[in-house]
Amino acid sequence: MTTERNPYRVLGLTVDASQTQIVRAYRRLLHAHHPDTRTPSPTTDPVADEELQRILAAYALLRDPARRAAYDRAAAEDPGPAPNRSPAQAPRHPASGTRRVRVVVRRGTPRRAITFSLRIGPLRRHR
Repeated sequence: MTTERNPYRVLGLTVDASQTQIVRAYRRLLHAHHPDTRTPSPTTDPVADEELQRILAAYALLRDPARRAAYDRAAAEDPGPAPNRSPAQAPRHPASGTRRVRVVVRRGTPRRAITFSLRIGPLRRHR
């Protein structure tokens, strides 16, 4: 299981890849990792699903020229993780795709019962 975050490496491309090369690499990897085309059986495999999510996120970042340029600028400015810093403490790129939200739950008797559920879905960006 790889934990590669560089979208170019996930798709097996170089930084100077054209849009056509990005689409071809994405389609090739999507066909190889899609649940309907997996060779042993299409059962749920968390490692394969994680790899598929990485491929989808890499393509979503690289297919948009503006997001790709922003990622390239951020990658050029970021020197990478320092030798004495763990990869978990490395600075994250703004277009990495994942966001973490801290939720604080207070224990005790609530004044009012909460009657709704909280669902956080994908972020929609309107143009």
